[in-house]
This record gives sequence, structure tokens and C-alpha cells, in this order.
Amino acid sequence: GDHQVKEGVLITVVDGSVRVEAGGETVEAGVGRFFSFDPNERRSISSESGARVLMVFSPWPGEGHYRGEEKRL
Repeated sequence: GDHQVKEGVLITVVDGSVRVEAGGETVEAGVGRFFSFDPNERRSISSESGARVLMVFSPWPGEGHYRGEEKRL
């Protein structure tokens, strides 16, 4: 579904195909397609037939990202 993260994200399709929706655009993408998203950029990535993607987050963790050791009750 529609989501965003604190980090920048690089994504490539390694198997199958995906539909990427971001910034008012929709792209159907197969193996080898590469995407780059800015921190906090909203997007949706889905696949009707299944897919495998490689995602790289940078920097990890991004500023404001939850860190378990910092959680206080």
C-alpha cells in the first residue's frame, strides 16, 4: 500500500514485475528497472503476479527513525 519512510530509498526489480505509484505517476516495471525515492516521499509498490525487489535505505536509520534503544515508557 501507500507508504513512506524517513530514509531515501533505492529499489530495483530482480524478479517479476511491479506497479509503482508516486508523485501522481504510475509505472509498470520489470526486471532491471531502478527507482530512487527521497526521504519521506510517498509511494505505493504492488505486484499482481509476485515480484522480488532489492531495497537500499540511506542513511540508515534516517533522522527521526524509531530506534528501539531510545524508546522510553
